[in-house]
Amino acid sequence: MLIRAYSINTYKSNNPAAVRDFVMSEIKNDPTSLCVFGLQEIDVGAVRSGNVNALEVIAGGDALNGGLPQFFARSIAFDGSGEVLAPHASGDNASLFEYGIGLVASHPIAQAERVALGPNEALFWQRSTPPDFYDWETEPRTAIIANMITPNGSLWVINTHLAYSPDRSVRSPLRAMQIEALLAAAKEIIPPNVPTIVMGDFNATVANPDLEPLFKQFKIRTPKGPTYTNGRGTNAQIDYICSHGLTPLPPMTAVAASFSDHKIVRALFKF
Repeated sequence: MLIRAYSINTYKSNNPAAVRDFVMSEIKNDPTSLCVFGLQEIDVGAVRSGNVNALEVIAGGDALNGGLPQFFARSIAFDGSGEVLAPHASGDNASLFEYGIGLVASHPIAQAERVALGPNEALFWQRSTPPDFYDWETEPRTAIIANMITPNGSLWVINTHLAYSPDRSVRSPLRAMQIEALLAAAKEIIPPNVPTIVMGDFNATVANPDLEPLFKQFKIRTPKGPTYTNGRGTNAQIDYICSHGLTPLPPMTAVAASFSDHKIVRALFKF
């Protein structure tokens, strides 16, 4: 069985319809493969992305009404402008929306869990008071750990979006803690020696010490060249797809997308 795994940073869900068109096209072009899409920067109910549930748009509807199998994991609440909600702004007058990560698949998702990678959101709000809304060392992040039952057996998929830091080649205590929490959750939830895919925007270069524990347990695949090119001179390879118990197949690609400042990373596996 062929598995196609995609890591897609949607850039603030600015054009979920375009992401949907890509997802549907990939599934249509190879309907016999299992396609699974790890999505980052997913908005639910945000003014900036049209007050829609971006994951449902990408999936072609909610799962109960014709949409693809899907799962959303909230990372943090924002106000309608995209700024972080400080405690004084979290009352009835605040325009709340959720921001996080998602998973969409061509085949049924049997089980999915949201894993908080800490610190918690309350601590983030407490420290993120004006004028410094963005305190990166307390920004909460999450992961999705999901199970899919295939004709060839059980497949586990992990999607995440780790902490940002200005220099992605330098160790971040927060990101290192998030990797530790991610691996601990995977060990607790996923049975030993079961085929697993780990993907996402790790916000760290491949040589960053933060990622060493991950790469010791999972085989990393990297495309050629940067996966993040924001047009302001910042180019970095920070989006990866890793695996355990699967046979990697060529090619691994990173394709530019009109809706994102990241490239879409795609990897093929034989199961």
